[in-house]
Amino acid sequence: MRRSTIIFFVGVLAGLDSFSNAQSREHPARSIYKLREYLELQGNLVLNLEYYVYHLEIKLHKIQEALLDMEKVHALFEEDKRAFVSNPVNSFSLIRHMHSDWMKWQLYLSGDPGQEQLAYMRETSAYLPTKDDIADALLGMERVRSVYGLEPQDMASGLLSDVQYDSSFSPHDCRSLAEYSIGMKDYPTAERWLQVAISLLQDRNEDPVVPLNIIDVTQTLVESYRAQRNPWSAGHILEAALKLSPFDARLLRLKEQVSTDLMYEVPLKPRPKGVPDQDHCCNGLCKGPRNRHLHCCYLTKRGSPFLLLARVRTEILSDDPFIALYYDVLTHSDMVSLRNTSEPLLHPATTIQYLNAPQELSNSRTAHFVWLEPTITEATRRADRVLWDVTGLNVSNSEKFQVNNYGIGGSFMRHSDPLHSERNYLVRERIATAIFYLSDVPQGGATLFTELNVTVFPQAGTVLFWYNLAHSGDHDMRTRHTGCPVIVGSKWMMTRWIYDDGQAFTKPCHTKLKSPMVMA
Repeated sequence: MRRSTIIFFVGVLAGLDSFSNAQSREHPARSIYKLREYLELQGNLVLNLEYYVYHLEIKLHKIQEALLDMEKVHALFEEDKRAFVSNPVNSFSLIRHMHSDWMKWQLYLSGDPGQEQLAYMRETSAYLPTKDDIADALLGMERVRSVYGLEPQDMASGLLSDVQYDSSFSPHDCRSLAEYSIGMKDYPTAERWLQVAISLLQDRNEDPVVPLNIIDVTQTLVESYRAQRNPWSAGHILEAALKLSPFDARLLRLKEQVSTDLMYEVPLKPRPKGVPDQDHCCNGLCKGPRNRHLHCCYLTKRGSPFLLLARVRTEILSDDPFIALYYDVLTHSDMVSLRNTSEPLLHPATTIQYLNAPQELSNSRTAHFVWLEPTITEATRRADRVLWDVTGLNVSNSEKFQVNNYGIGGSFMRHSDPLHSERNYLVRERIATAIFYLSDVPQGGATLFTELNVTVFPQAGTVLFWYNLAHSGDHDMRTRHTGCPVIVGSKWMMTRWIYDDGQAFTKPCHTKLKSPMVMA
C-alpha cells in the first residue's frame, strides 16, 4: 500500500505540473474540452481522500488493538487491587507505563494521519475553479435557462428542453444559481431556484462537511421578497419556516423586519409580461416571415472542375441574402485531425474593440479558440481547397481559420461579421463567412439569423456559407446572427472569413442588384 501511495503522488503531482503550465487555466468553463481537466483533477482528489480514509482506519485499528491489551490488564487489577499492586512486577510496570506510555499516547493522538494527503489537497487548491470560473458557469446556465425558456425545477431534475438526462442539481447548486439571479435583479427566477433548493433539502440529510439547511435558504428567499418590496410573500414563507424552527434568532429578527415592511408597503401591481427576445428562436420553432424560394440541389457549377466529378449536396436556406448549407464537405478523419490539432492551443476568446486595439476577453462569446494557418495540416489544406470549390471565391488573401470550442451554455451574442461599422471602399472587408461544423451537438448550439428567422443546427461535416455584403458592396445587415447557447454537447466549429480582395472577376459589384445570389 505504501508503494502504491508513492506512485499515486508522483502521478498526480506530474498532472498538476502540466495543469499549471497549460493556457487552459484561464476560464476553463468556456470550453467543454478544457473542462475535462477538472474531471481528471476531481478523480485525483477522490482517490486522495480514499487514501486519507485508509490512514485514518490504520490509526483507529492501532488504537483498538492497544485498548484490548489495556482492558485485559485493567480486568486483572479490578479483581483485587491490593494484591495487584503488592506484586513488585505489577507495581513497577504500572508506574513506568503511566510515566512514559501515556505521554507517548498523547503525542500519537495529537498527530494527524494522512499528512501527505492533506499536503496534496493544499497543493491542488491553486488549481481549483476561481470566482471567474464560477461566474462563467453561472452565466452559461442562465443563458440556457432564459433563451430556451426552461424551468428551474426541470433543470434541477435533469429535464432539459423536453429531454430527460440522468443528472440533477444539489441544493447548493440551486442556491448558487439563485444568488446569481439576485445579483442580476432577476428576483422571480431567484425565487424559483430557492423553492427548488428547499424542496431538495426536505428529502435529504444535511451535509456535515458542507452544511446547508432549509433555514439558510429560507432566509435568502425572504430577503429576495423584501428586495422586491413584497413583504406579503415573505411573511407566508416565514410562517412556514418558524413552524420548523420557532426559536431561530435569524427568523425572529426577519419576522420583525417583515412586520415593519407590512406597515408601509402598498399592494403590488401585476408585473407586465415582457416581450420575448428574438434569440428565443434558437429552438427553430419561431413563427415569422421566411424566404419561400428555397430548394435543395447538387452543386456542379463554380470555378472548380472538381465539382463535375464530386457533386456537393446543397441546401439553399435563403436566396436574398444568399445563405447555403453544403453537406458532407469534411470527412470524419479531417474533423478529428482539426480538433486534435486545435485542442492543446485553445485559449479564451477575445474581441477587438477597435482597429489595432489590444484584444480583450470576450463577454459576448463564451468559448476557447485558436487561429490555424491554412497550410498547417493536410486537413486545413483540404478545407481551404473545398471552400474555393463550393464558393468559387478567391480565399488566398482571406483570414486564417478560426477554430472554436464552446463551454457551459456556450454562445455568441448577436452580431454581424463585417470588420467596419460603415463600408469603406479603401480598406478590405469580409465579403462572406464560412462555418465548418466539426461536431454534432445533441441539443442547442444553432446559428440563428435573427432578421430572417433562419435557424441552422450544427451537423458534423457541413459548411454554412453566406454573404455579408450586398451586390453593391454595402453591408447587408440582414445577415446579423447569433450563436445560440449549447444545452448538451461539445460544439466545435471552424470559421473562415473571406475578404473582398481578389474577387473583382469572381464576384463583381452590381449596384442594381440587392444580394449576391449564387445559383448552383
